[in-house]
Amino acid sequence: MMEKKQYIDFDSFDGERFRYRQKDGKILKLLSTEPVLEPVSKISFGIDYNRVREKLDNSLELLIINATSDCNLRCRYCVYSNNYIGEANYSDKTISEETAKKAIDHLFKHSQKIDERIISFYGGEPLLEKAKSVVIGSVEYARRLSIIENLPLRIAITTNGTTLTNWYNWFIENDVSLFLSLDGPEEIHDKWRGKGSFKKIIDGIEKIKRKDDDYFRRMVSFSSTFVDFSDLPDIRKFFNTNFPDNSIRLSSVRISGLLEDSPLRQVINQNSSKSRYEIYAKEYVVIISDEKQPDKFLKALFDQMLMVIYYRYRGNLDSPLWPTNTCVPGGKKLFVREDGRFYACEKAYGTDFEVGDVDSGVDFSKVSKLMEEYADACNHFCLECWAPRICGSCFMSIRKGENINREVMGEICSSKLKSLELGLKIYTTAVQRSKKGIEKYLNSLGHSK
Repeated sequence: MMEKKQYIDFDSFDGERFRYRQKDGKILKLLSTEPVLEPVSKISFGIDYNRVREKLDNSLELLIINATSDCNLRCRYCVYSNNYIGEANYSDKTISEETAKKAIDHLFKHSQKIDERIISFYGGEPLLEKAKSVVIGSVEYARRLSIIENLPLRIAITTNGTTLTNWYNWFIENDVSLFLSLDGPEEIHDKWRGKGSFKKIIDGIEKIKRKDDDYFRRMVSFSSTFVDFSDLPDIRKFFNTNFPDNSIRLSSVRISGLLEDSPLRQVINQNSSKSRYEIYAKEYVVIISDEKQPDKFLKALFDQMLMVIYYRYRGNLDSPLWPTNTCVPGGKKLFVREDGRFYACEKAYGTDFEVGDVDSGVDFSKVSKLMEEYADACNHFCLECWAPRICGSCFMSIRKGENINREVMGEICSSKLKSLELGLKIYTTAVQRSKKGIEKYLNSLGHSK
């Protein structure tokens, strides 16, 4: 097991030495290269059951409806592609409108303290013809509830985009937030998602833009998954050239749970990740320090990382701590599958992490049990870690198949800590160069300290 410390010493991109301390969240500039030991603080992780109850009762923000588990593509890296341990596989199951409406009722009942609740349709591919009546009927029902109860509502759909030409008028008429899976230029996209899929998406996009370009700029975002870090320059150029005004969510292929003999392991190029990330991170720092706006590609890579460090909690760490600031399963978002069972989110589909159903609601005891298991894992791994204030790891990321797995937690921790260290480098370098620049940039994102 790697050495655990409640602090980390690191160098900024300008070569200055800093220390981040767990005990008070401070970042200190080190004036000497001599090692300075820090006393170990006694902490533990546990569950505030009143917080769990409050979240489940009143704070549900997002309902994810799995319209169907069927899909017209077979993306090579998909978690449903038989490459991952314990994940669900594709099926022809489709949720009924009755089940979807019951889930929508649950959302409105348990989101009374939320400014705007969101219903998102997921799959599989939610825009297949077999799910059309469910999607349209559910949206009409939810809109009526929103008006009757005077509760703001937003509709979102995550789609592979291959059927856009059949739906684009409806999207525009209903002001739907659209998340399109597009992995970059045609050669890269079709390599992983299937030959010909790129052209279908682009054809649909062109129809949307011709119909209502303002809607396209406001409501359409892209989700891009990359397998090989060496593809990032081409992906960046593609989005900057073709869609400079649209937001992008970039993510690498999930490693945890990937089968040892999966062909994906042979093509995932992780060795170049650190050097490429740091090159982009340095560019990002230069731009925001100069009080300029980075492109959407850099924003997708580093904005969240920067905000985590900048807005970190700096008060006393009361023990027991809430485990890694993870969400309450079923409290912030809730996933409903075709048979009406509730799960914490879409990542839990295919596991035993069920937390209730549309008829009985969310089960407090099941949620508490999941949180207790995660707290126990944190008490094993995280007591002497430097990062509990800023970690943000999800309990779903440390499962192996259908169980929380401490071995996987060790793997995830290593990757997470590297990411947080990079965030610290970005933050300290930017602040040293221009504190005004970083504050101005964060204000432009709608955040202020």
